[in-house]
Amino acid sequence: MLHHLRAAFVLPLLTAFALSACASEVDPADENGDTGETSAAISTSACKLSRSAILASATGGRRTAIERGFGWLDARVSYSQSAYKAGYRTDCSGFVSMCWQLGTSYTTADFSAGGGKSGPIGAYSKLLPGDALVRRSGGSGHIVLFLGWNDASHSAACVLEQASTASDMQFRARTASSLTAGGYKAIRADKLDSSGGSAAEAGDEPNDDGNVPAGDDPEPAGAGAGPGGGQSCTSTGQCNPGNNGAGLICVAGKCKPGCLSDAQCPGATSCIGGQCR
Repeated sequence: MLHHLRAAFVLPLLTAFALSACASEVDPADENGDTGETSAAISTSACKLSRSAILASATGGRRTAIERGFGWLDARVSYSQSAYKAGYRTDCSGFVSMCWQLGTSYTTADFSAGGGKSGPIGAYSKLLPGDALVRRSGGSGHIVLFLGWNDASHSAACVLEQASTASDMQFRARTASSLTAGGYKAIRADKLDSSGGSAAEAGDEPNDDGNVPAGDDPEPAGAGAGPGGGQSCTSTGQCNPGNNGAGLICVAGKCKPGCLSDAQCPGATSCIGGQCR
């Protein structure tokens, strides 16, 4: 009788110990800490910008990065820290590494520390489509690809992200206030310039000074075109030289009516839905 009582008492304890030991084990694949965004403090909503408007706001390497991001969204790539697609880990930082074509999957620890072939750009107001927002705290982190502002007041950012094991790929808007509260920093890939395009178009190799070889320079902004645009360009910045508020963006190599930010709109108009209104 005593033997049966001991067995009835000891077995549940052993079972509970075994289960707790399994629950406390850390998967080696989780060591990079990129656990995805699970915080309820991050407010999200639908992005008001269409995919076509987002792609029209960027050229060169920036447009390529965004197109690659939408490719994973369309393919419904599942979130995983151990799986790979086309050579890139399918978690949040692997996703951004893939978008930027960095050749390897960096982690949020790399990106937040100014590594991962990228660096901080300071204020959110400096963000351009194809940049990213990263946070790192307590050994874990998350990163999203920035697509543009959801409204003229910049109250929310449209993003693409490998969100979490529960959410996978997401195209949505995150409020700027919750991103700030979450400690997200704006960063930019070294290969992307600050004018909305890239240092070089696909297939062009920059010189030692980082410039495209002579002969590939774009036609000067304003050449052969009136106020409605039409001049040749390789970046949106060339359509608004000196941030003069011309109300133009670079689309398919030509400056056309549109905007990325209020600074690109003339007079008292604001950038709403990709157009100066």
